[in-house]
Amino acid sequence: MTRLLEGLMAREWSGMRLGLAHFRRLLSAIGHPERATPAVLVGGTNGKGSVAAMMASILTAAGYRTGLYTSPHLVSYRERIRIDGGAIPEAAVAACMRSLAPAIERHASSFFEAMTALALTHFAHESAEIAVLEVGIGGTLDATNAVDPRVSVVVSVGLDHMDVLGPTLGHIARDKAGIARRGRPFVIGARGASRRLLALAARRRGGELLQVGVDGRYRIETLTPTGSRFTYRSSGHALRDLELGLAGAHQVRNAATALLGLGALAGFRVGKGVRPGLRQVVWPGRLQFLRPWLLVDGAHNPPGGRALAEYLEQFFARRELVLVVGMVQGKRPQAFARTLRNATHQVVVTEPPSSRRIPAAELAGEYARQGFVVAIEPDLRRALARARAWAGRRGLVVACGSLYLVGEILRLAEPQSREVA
Repeated sequence: MTRLLEGLMAREWSGMRLGLAHFRRLLSAIGHPERATPAVLVGGTNGKGSVAAMMASILTAAGYRTGLYTSPHLVSYRERIRIDGGAIPEAAVAACMRSLAPAIERHASSFFEAMTALALTHFAHESAEIAVLEVGIGGTLDATNAVDPRVSVVVSVGLDHMDVLGPTLGHIARDKAGIARRGRPFVIGARGASRRLLALAARRRGGELLQVGVDGRYRIETLTPTGSRFTYRSSGHALRDLELGLAGAHQVRNAATALLGLGALAGFRVGKGVRPGLRQVVWPGRLQFLRPWLLVDGAHNPPGGRALAEYLEQFFARRELVLVVGMVQGKRPQAFARTLRNATHQVVVTEPPSSRRIPAAELAGEYARQGFVVAIEPDLRRALARARAWAGRRGLVVACGSLYLVGEILRLAEPQSREVA
């Protein structure tokens, strides 16, 4: 990593800035790389990274040179920028940053803005045929919204980042619908009230609505602890016995959202890539087994907690389950804890490696109030060891609450030389 990126990342949250004016000036100064590659924008409270990864995997399997931009990273910042599944090389970072650094410094860009500019520049230099971009926060004012997407997707709407996006689902839906474009497909994966709010906001922007459950339907055939098989129907056509390599019933809905979005992507024929793309998709840190006794999941808000609890109750209700939880400020720890009460009553509270971490003793109180048996262990290694001892030989340790926590566990579990593919 260059010194400039290191410095920006060190103050990533204190330097976070929503608003497109500064970023558009930066893009102009570096030659408008956002105009070089057709793009898809994927936003949402939960599931946007999974949908983006599925779409990119299918496009790559279909033979297109595909860029993928996601955030945050788990182990290495290079994970955020990929072409055909391969992370951006250090040499490419250095080469791009030599040309970008003066403009980044002159415009006082944030870390996310610098990374977005780096991603767009790398995709242009590598002649990517299509780029799938995961929105950072919200939609309207996010740096990724500076591109002109062929298709926009919002996977879900939930109460997260309320200090930035607003206090109600309506506020958040309007912000996320800001990635819609007049006369372009706008795909909605959300359901219930969230779907109605998104549809209303997107119609006002002139987006052409496509909705999972209406324009694209799915039926789960089988679920296993490591994946699923399902049928997808759209426009009178059915794809049967599709195999998905990501675990959880919620990922099947995400897959349907990805397929509906790709079906609306004019000029790209992805049919031959659907089956291998879904089967081979990789999205680390989401219901991922690192050891037979250790499951990690990036769930950090109530919708994510409910999806995790549903998965645990379906497949591991007979095993002794112990949570290892660490969270950062700005989340809803009490509501998150409540979603997991039926899955287990045991938790070891720890701290993720973030300056915004919630102190373990403070977080422990939230779980104690929900009736959990709680142990406090700020050191992550000791927290995992204590949880494993509680779980016993046949039990399962489930680490969740923060992607920072999951990333640190991945670092501990894998040699540094294998930090990123």
